[in-house]
This record gives sequence, structure tokens and C-alpha cells, in this order.
Amino acid sequence: MIKLLLCLIYFILLKHINTSQIDGSFQPCQDYLVSAINQIIIDKNITESSIFQTLQFSSRTWNDQGDVEGCINQENMAFVEMTYQLSDGELYRGLCLKSVCNHQILEENKQILQEFSNEFSLGINFTQITFSGNKPIYPTTSSAAFIVMATVLCIIAFFNLVSIFINTYNQVIKRRPNTSLISSTVSECQQNSSSQQRQFIASQIISQFNFIGHLQKVFILKSNNEDLNIFNGIRTFSFLQVILGHEFFSRLSYMQNPQDLQIIVKDNPIFLFISSCLFSVDVFFLLGGFFVSYVAADAKLLNNFNLKDPIKAFSCYFLALVNRIVRILPTYFVALMIFWKLVPYFGQSPTWQRYIIHAGECDDIWWQKLLFIDNLIKPKSKCFGWGWYLSNDLQMYLFSMILIMIYATNKRIGKWCIALSVIIFCAVSIWLSFKYNLLIPVNAQTFALNIGDNYYYKPWARCPPYLFGLLFGIFYKEYQIDKQNQTKFSFFSQISNTIGHTYFKFFIYLIGLGIIFTFIWAPLPLLQNGSDYWSSNIQHTWQGVVRLFYTIGVCLVCMPAIFGSKDLIVQILSCKLFALLARFSFSGYLIHYIIIAFNLWNSYDAMYFSFSELFYHFLGVTMIVLLFGLLLHLAVEQPVVGLSNIIFNGKRNSNNQRTDSKQSLNSRTITQPFLKNYLDSTLSTDQNKQSQIAFYEKQELNQNVQNNKNQF
Repeated sequence: MIKLLLCLIYFILLKHINTSQIDGSFQPCQDYLVSAINQIIIDKNITESSIFQTLQFSSRTWNDQGDVEGCINQENMAFVEMTYQLSDGELYRGLCLKSVCNHQILEENKQILQEFSNEFSLGINFTQITFSGNKPIYPTTSSAAFIVMATVLCIIAFFNLVSIFINTYNQVIKRRPNTSLISSTVSECQQNSSSQQRQFIASQIISQFNFIGHLQKVFILKSNNEDLNIFNGIRTFSFLQVILGHEFFSRLSYMQNPQDLQIIVKDNPIFLFISSCLFSVDVFFLLGGFFVSYVAADAKLLNNFNLKDPIKAFSCYFLALVNRIVRILPTYFVALMIFWKLVPYFGQSPTWQRYIIHAGECDDIWWQKLLFIDNLIKPKSKCFGWGWYLSNDLQMYLFSMILIMIYATNKRIGKWCIALSVIIFCAVSIWLSFKYNLLIPVNAQTFALNIGDNYYYKPWARCPPYLFGLLFGIFYKEYQIDKQNQTKFSFFSQISNTIGHTYFKFFIYLIGLGIIFTFIWAPLPLLQNGSDYWSSNIQHTWQGVVRLFYTIGVCLVCMPAIFGSKDLIVQILSCKLFALLARFSFSGYLIHYIIIAFNLWNSYDAMYFSFSELFYHFLGVTMIVLLFGLLLHLAVEQPVVGLSNIIFNGKRNSNNQRTDSKQSLNSRTITQPFLKNYLDSTLSTDQNKQSQIAFYEKQELNQNVQNNKNQF
């Protein structure tokens, strides 16, 4: 603040040198500042109460707002936030000044300060300084986007309330045999065939918004394939890593001691662990590819994608894509609208304007988000910046389904194409690392600059883990088919006995964990000795392969479990707590950064950074994320999944409906790619009417058999 004090002293000189050039509105402010300098620095005797209040309520350091409430409650005092724009971020400082020096007056007269800075070579660029008040400038509520957001949220709330009412009503009259609000509605529809279809559709749509029913089913933790339960633990740990990583990197934007950051992280392996949290996204890609192929490789579905019948194959390809988008987009849209048009009205701190500005970027690019192309056009936008993962995931899904069609036509060629794709895109990733000179980031403050816009957000650089998961899932599905047929044709069937051996199993664990820990902590010498300790060629190659090998390590850790092992590691990762948390991990991912950003920019004082303080904030944020993630899951995500099941799976009955673990672990799987709408023609016969009534009563008692999803 030495330069700022020099600027204040300048007003003394200015008063005696040339007062004719000063705007009349600025003269009272100048007089006040001159008086403050006289009393604080020269006379060292404060006689004016306003100057004492300036010292009392102003901040003591950068990224500190001071006592904002105490300042604005004083008569004739105004709070002014000074924002200093730097090349790699911003610094904030709160000042409590007399009302004649409010932020508007200072902002309008920055030119005077700039002329003085130039004359005395202070090196201060006042174009980088912004003066603002304590009240954020909220966006208008008359925009079309706000009206759409309010309408959508009201509709969701209405459907949930109506469904709760219906459920409560049915509970009250459940003692009456064969009587319920829904069943009576269906009976009336039998008497009026012209209105039956409309009422049946409306009742079924509303029934999917059964908030209480969904809440009860969240705690029903069952799976038909317990060998895959380990992925619940893997997914939950990766989800928590996402929260921790984003909490850390967001705190770099606003903390009290930025000058201490390098001292804190230097030689500290905790920083490397937090940096490795970014690999959690690659684990999500791995799981996404695994479950796509695990479901698609089922013989009943695989025939639909056989290129020997190209019309059928590409029709199924298109319907599978539509099904996936339908399951993702509504929840994504609601989360985007909450971030963009709802949350900005809840903040009050002087720094809250940062959040409003970030959310305001959605005004121009919201359509890129909803079309899943934002990572290709403007990847570093602050508008729902973590949504790039969903865009990558959908783009990888499009490519992976083409590989699945090749596999459906010829399994051997299909597997070789997938393996070759892993190698090619891994080579592309290495090439991009060399092209854009991507080094291993060891400086926390410049970390974002090292990951590269042309690398980190692009599907052709990030898809090797996804494709490896695709191949891994095919091998495992073939192993499952061999188990059912009691054959040993597949690769996994041939090595299953070896992996099941106790010593070899723990050797697999050792290799898998060794790979994971190596790629987390091997760069420690760079942190201690500087980025030049390793050659640039080694670092480029490292950047190109680290994500693939990290996910290979994760696969090795999971292999004993998927072959039936029940050791301690498997029991921990397969516990019911992780199964519960994994169910709403997708909604939690969508909402998590909104909570982090709200907690960051709505704070009057920045956090004094330390790793212990970081973990303390991480625990608090995690609890809030889980709560709001659960609410979003129950109110939006689960109803959308139920509706998509009706649209794409058609009617179900007790003879053919089953809950498969592959569906319970991934709601965004490939469903039966034939659009079966049982309302199209089944209203014409009494037999079909009875089938509808039986189906609807089953829906009333057990709405949509539990889908324990992997939304990543």
C-alpha cells in the first residue's frame, strides 16, 4: 500500500500546485483525503471522527474487505471496494471513506490519479483499478432467460407437489381394496376412450415426480452384480477429488496471503495430491466407456448395431444418442439456469459482483452449453465452466458407438479398432503436449496456464481413458457371457483363475496402486528443484500419457473385485455408503461448483490459505454439495430418468422387467433402441386396456425399478 499512500500525499501537493484543474465534485473528496494525510502521517493526531472511522473499518491487507457493515452503518461514511486487475488474477481491498469520496467519485476521477502516477513514475496503471460500492449490480429479472428459469422451476415444484398429494391421498385410502386415486382415474378413462389417452399420459408424467417415493428408493441399495459395486467407491472418491481440486484452485483467486502461497506448497507433497485431483475426471471417462461397452456388448442389443443392416444400425445409433441426451440435458439445463439466473440474486458481499460477471457470460454462450460444443469453441468461459466434461463425454460417446457398431459386425476387428484408437489418440495427446509446450505444473499460481486451452478441454486429447474403459468393458462382458455359458473363450476367462490366486491378487493391487502413486508424487523433485529439473521432452511425454496410465492403475485395482474377490479393499470400496453417494453423484457434480463459487465470492473476508484451512472448508462444502445434489437428483434427475424409461423402453411387465446391475450403475446406458410407445395403439382393445391398468398399478406401487446410476 506504499504507492497508494503516495497517491494520497499527492493530494497535498495538488492542493498547493494546481486546484483549478480539479472537478468541483472532487474538491470535497480531495480536502478530506488531505486532512486524513495531515492527521495520520504528519500530525499523528486524529481529531475528526470520519478519519478515525476510516482507520477502524477499512481493511488491513489485500483481499480483505474490512468491517463492511460497521462502515455503512456510520453516518456520512461510504464503503469503497478497490479491485486491482493483475495478469493472473485480481486483488481486492475494502476502504471506508467519507461519503464525499464514494466509489462513483473515485471512479469518475481516475484520470487525475493516472496523470499523477505518470508524472512521478509510480508505475500504477489506474485503468487496472476499479472502484465499486458494497452493493452488487444484480441482473434484470425481466429477461427471457429469467422468465424461462422461473417457469421451469415452478413446473418442477408443481409436479412434485401434485405427486406428493396423490401419494398422500393413496396412503390415506389404501385400506379400501382396489381403490386409489390413480386406479379410479384409469377406470374412468375406460368409460371415456376419447380422453383416456390424455389422462393416462398426464397421470404417468406426474407420477414420475414422486419426491417422497424417490427419497425412499435412494436408500434401497441392491445390485444384481455385486462384483461391480467397487465402482461405487471409485466413483465416490473421484467425485470428492473433484470437489477438493475445485475448492483449492478457486481459493487461489481470493485469499488473504497470496504472497505466501509458493512457500506453503514448496516441498509439500499435499500439493501434488491436490493437483492429481484433476485425474478424477479421467476416471469418470474410464467408467463412462466401461459401462457403455458393458451394456452394448450384450447379445440382445449388439445385433441392433450390426452394420450388415446399416439402416437398422444407424437408426439405433441415433435413438441411443437421443436417449442419452434426454437423460442428461434436462438436469444439466436446470443446473445451468440455477447458476445463471437464480443464484446471482442471493449474494450480498462486495466481491459478489465477480460471480455475477461470471454468470453473465452465459448470456452469449448458453446455447453452446446445451449443444455440448462449448469445449470446442470457448473452453475457458466462466459460464458453467465445469460443464466441459459433459460435452467431452457426449462427443466421446458418439465416437465410441461407431466402434461398438464395428465390434457388433466383427468382434475381433472391433476390439483391434478400439485398441488402435487408444494408441492413436494417446500419440495425439503426446504430440499436442510437444506442440503447445505443456510442462508439468509445479507453480500453483500459474497452474491453469500450463494445462493448455488447446489440450485440456479437447476430446481428442482426453479420450484415451474413455476408449480404454470401452475395451475393458468389452473384455469383462465377454467374461460374463463365458461364465453363463460355462466356457472359457474370452481373455478374462483364461486369466480369471490366476487373478483369483491370493498372492497374484495382491501383486495386482501392488502394481495398480504403484502406478497411481507414481503418477501422483513422482514430480516431487520438480516441486523442490524447479521445472527445469526434468527435460522438457520428458515432461511433454509425461503430460501425454499420465491420464491413460493413471486410469490403467485404477483398472488394475478393480480387477480382483470384478473377478469375485471379497477382500478388505473390495469390501471398503463396495460399502453401502459409497453406493448411496454414487446415486446422486451426477447431480452433485452439476451443483458442486455453484456451492464453491457462492462460498468464495459471498465471503466478506478471504480465507487465510493453509492446507488445514483448505480441508476444513472442503468438508463443509462437501456436506452442502451432497445435500443440494440429493435435492436436484430427487426433484429433476430421477423424474427425467423415469420419463426416458417410459419413452425409450416402452411398457414393462413383471415377466420381462428386471433390474440389471449394468443399468443400476449407469443410467446413461444404451437402452433398447426401438421407441416403444404403448399409448400409440393399445387403447383399441379391452385386453390392452387391462394391460395398461396393470402396468399403471405396478407403477403406483413401485415406480421405476431402482436405477443406481453412474451419471458420469
